[in-house]
Amino acid sequence: MSAPYNQASLLHIHRVGDYCALLDMLGVGALLVDPADGRLLHANGTGLAILGRSAAELMWPLPAPEWALFDAQGNPLPAERNPLEIVRTTGQATDEEFARLGPGEMGRWVRIRALPVQSHAGGLGGILVGLVDMSVADVSALLAERILNGEIARARRYGGEFCLGLLRLETSDSPLAANDPGTAPDDVARRLRAELRGADTMASWGDNTFLVLMPEQALQAGSGSLERLRRSAAALPAENGAMVLTGGITAFWPADTRETVLARAGDALEQARQAGGNRICAC
Repeated sequence: MSAPYNQASLLHIHRVGDYCALLDMLGVGALLVDPADGRLLHANGTGLAILGRSAAELMWPLPAPEWALFDAQGNPLPAERNPLEIVRTTGQATDEEFARLGPGEMGRWVRIRALPVQSHAGGLGGILVGLVDMSVADVSALLAERILNGEIARARRYGGEFCLGLLRLETSDSPLAANDPGTAPDDVARRLRAELRGADTMASWGDNTFLVLMPEQALQAGSGSLERLRRSAAALPAENGAMVLTGGITAFWPADTRETVLARAGDALEQARQAGGNRICAC
């Protein structure tokens, strides 16, 4: 490893340190990437948390993280639209894209944007990657469908299992309004999303309804996860009565299509609502 490289590495960490700290305060992850080989030279606390790492266990530099990149419609990005590659070849900051971190289908979803970091010599000395852990509101129905299709393909290929849930949020006195601060459906769902596993996906799925996808989860365990969400929702403050979460859940069957597994989860949700709501039914 050459002396100029060592100097540039330290310089970039020093120059971007304050910016990384600011992003940390805003809940945005920051990774400083070596443009030559993709290894991580530095990360703020939020970035490490998103990667599932802690500072105490690390020895820098770290291997390049594994991620799969997608556009807002859930389509895989071609190589030329990889944010790191754009910065390497043009020296320009990139637009925001979506990425799934981690191997296979078990990673968590983030929004990703890359910025060039210049060395004292004026060349590209590093790439600063910003990571935003995706909230419920960020996961569009189209992207959620892409995630679901990928999970079905993985389960068929490797014989895995997963659970699919549909949740309905309301209060005991009136429906939730999208403009109620703190109790709007996306705000409530964002709080609940924090209680799921990192590999789980929670996405807006229509009016006050949310889809929950739980890879490598059997029906009993998945039902328990949604029941914990239901209890957590009931404990949240609400202006118009108690917060009520009603849900239906089903497990993937080998003969399932996207339509059949969604229909079965919908049937389970309707069963829970017909029974008076504020419960989780499995189908």
